Amino acid sequence: MAEYKDQPTKVPQLPAVPSDVSPGVRQWMSDMKEALEVRLGRRGDQRDRAVTLRELIESGLAKDLTSRPYDPNADSSVDFTAIEFHQGPEDLAVPPKPSTFTATAGLTKIILSWVDAWTVMSNFTHTEIWRHTSNALGSATLIGTTGGGMFTDNVDPLSTYYYWVRHVSTTGVRGPYSNSATATAGQVNSNFLADNAVIAAKIADGTIAGTKFASGIKPIEVVGSLPSAGTQGRTVFLTSDNKIYRDTGSAWTAAVPTSDLSGSIATSALSGTISGTQIADDAITSAKIAANQITASEIAANTITASQIASDTITAGQIAAGAIGVDQLAANAVTTDKIAAGTIVAGDIATGTITAQSAIIADAAIVTAKIADAAITTAKVNDANITTAKINDAAITAAKIATAQINTGHLTNLYAHKLNGDVSKSASATLGSTVTFDNLVSSSETYSYTDVLEVSLPKPTHSSGWAPYGSFHIGKMDTDKNSWTHIKVEMAAWNVNSAGGTSSETATSDASPNANGTGFSGSTLYVNYMDTPTPSHGQSAGNGTLTWTTSVLLGESDGSEINTGLLPTSNDYITDGSITKQVVNAVRLDLRPEINSDTVIVTYSGYESGLSLANVQFREAISSGGTGHYVTKAKTDWIAVDDAYNDFALAGVWSDSSGSATVSHGVKAKMIIRGHQQHGSSEQADEDRTISSATGFLMGVR
Repeated sequence: MAEYKDQPTKVPQLPAVPSDVSPGVRQWMSDMKEALEVRLGRRGDQRDRAVTLRELIESGLAKDLTSRPYDPNADSSVDFTAIEFHQGPEDLAVPPKPSTFTATAGLTKIILSWVDAWTVMSNFTHTEIWRHTSNALGSATLIGTTGGGMFTDNVDPLSTYYYWVRHVSTTGVRGPYSNSATATAGQVNSNFLADNAVIAAKIADGTIAGTKFASGIKPIEVVGSLPSAGTQGRTVFLTSDNKIYRDTGSAWTAAVPTSDLSGSIATSALSGTISGTQIADDAITSAKIAANQITASEIAANTITASQIASDTITAGQIAAGAIGVDQLAANAVTTDKIAAGTIVAGDIATGTITAQSAIIADAAIVTAKIADAAITTAKVNDANITTAKINDAAITAAKIATAQINTGHLTNLYAHKLNGDVSKSASATLGSTVTFDNLVSSSETYSYTDVLEVSLPKPTHSSGWAPYGSFHIGKMDTDKNSWTHIKVEMAAWNVNSAGGTSSETATSDASPNANGTGFSGSTLYVNYMDTPTPSHGQSAGNGTLTWTTSVLLGESDGSEINTGLLPTSNDYITDGSITKQVVNAVRLDLRPEINSDTVIVTYSGYESGLSLANVQFREAISSGGTGHYVTKAKTDWIAVDDAYNDFALAGVWSDSSGSATVSHGVKAKMIIRGHQQHGSSEQADEDRTISSATGFLMGVR
């Protein structure tokens, strides 16, 4: 038997074709390189690669090398011993997801690489390469396979592709795709350019725009009209006048300051005349004017004004006697500082000339400092002269209003809902006759509460609604020592179309909120009256089913009290806030009161798989004049310590299943009571108990 190494012989990477050979040799070498890469499995379809003797031995198709060396000229050139193939169990394990997948771009090639699959799976056969022009795997196409961890894709310059790879096992099982990798071929960046490689011959005419110059270099631009100024240092040649203009940062200028001129400008160098526009401000001084050159004929009419006359130049000696008359004085020219003290005496003022007329007094001239204390009395103010226009906004504050000056005569349309924390409406009730209830209920009975007192509150009398608050008081009830008593306050929605009371409180039949409450026009009122525990969801004959294995649905959160009145009916609905379904029926499978883990099944019309079980609530539909489900709002469990009359109070506040306490509909509240259920030995007497005095009230609070 021949010996061979355990590690496979390393096949080197084929180098790039040299650029300094002739075109014919370069093409031959390129074709030879491609053929070798196909046979090595580094390019093209993996089914076209060559199979090595090592692969035959390691795959089980050959046992080992023979002792005879390989001779291609011999009649029988096989130098390995074949083995009999036995079909074993297939390895159907899913290949792993390729890792460290990258794409690197050249000018006309994109090279892909990843971790070799044979290092992470034993039954690897090849890796598929998929490609698309966008990051959309579902639209990608298979472009090749390879048995290694690298693949070269020949592409056009400046083309962008997205790639994915996945491994395939010897049993044809394909693994998950890798993450996408992308690259753009043909992008020549600074890494591809040698230093000083870009010379003038490589730059096309007209290629370098002004924006390509460094920030400190501003080439002269040729323009037909001046652009907007604002770029200091910018220089343009204006073709309309053939001048060069500079941008100072705020304006364009073609002027050259005289301080930058040397020598003088000869008369012969000037063409035409020198007009005002050619003379800079303050350029002609007295030293530039020859004596006696400016005569009266050189001075234009009205040219010399007061601003041209130096102070104290024209003295009294220059003004002829009587020359300044009224016509020579400008309006308002004589001010107080021009009048000598004591010059104007009483005899100089005409009678009635200065009066206290409003036209004589400047606006806002009379200020507080000009008015003596207590100078303005009621006699000084004409009747009805202080009007709304004379009072500044917010000028009358609480400090300006005397105590007890605002009474009912000054108020109109002031309702209770304009006050914070007001009681908008209330209703009360008193027990008309005694109420008897069971003190003890045996385990074989279905125990229930007895109504003591009920109070009804119509819908709100204003648009913002109110929070109903109910309070009940038992004034006298006979008891039995060690007897347990359970008392609750329950509330329910009440659909009434009239608020009742006086005519001003009676609500209209309008369905919109208004100052007298919300009218329902006889329509159905919908109220979410109870959250449920998260149920299990099922389907039966096209309908949906919700199942609970707890009595919380029927009573208190601890399952100790049961109220079968809370079972939904066919008038009710199941809702999760977005999906609403009508209830078909509801069944409680076990009504025995001593068992707390009851099962409740609610069937609703039309199965809905998207129903959010965590947000399920019951919604009741209350017809006009009807009352909804009574839901517990307060509860107390009380034990008598002696055989005597007892009294106590209990209160509750309305809120729906969402926690909102404000309503725009009517509400009813009642107090209910029952004795205890027997659980083994008890001192509770098996006899009725009587309530002979009770009161209660229900009010709407804002």
